[in-house]
Amino acid sequence: MPEHTQAKRWREAHGLSREKLAELTGFSRETIYWYEQGVQPPSKTTGGGNKTPKWIMQRFKLACSGVDQFLRTGEKFDWGE
Repeated sequence: MPEHTQAKRWREAHGLSREKLAELTGFSRETIYWYEQGVQPPSKTTGGGNKTPKWIMQRFKLACSGVDQFLRTGEKFDWGE
């Protein structure tokens, strides 16, 4: 199953709207929509519609892993002392 499909299923399985995931990750809801389609959001330089590069999905995946940890434990990340 493509990673962008897995990302959407993960979000839905956690009962998160795109708006809520955007709030928790710092990505916009529009960007999350495009990532879940497997393409880059439109921009002035790329025009959009290009397959999302692996490095961008890696950033999104890492942000979602932080959300997942927060949802499971209720603990917010902090930089330590």
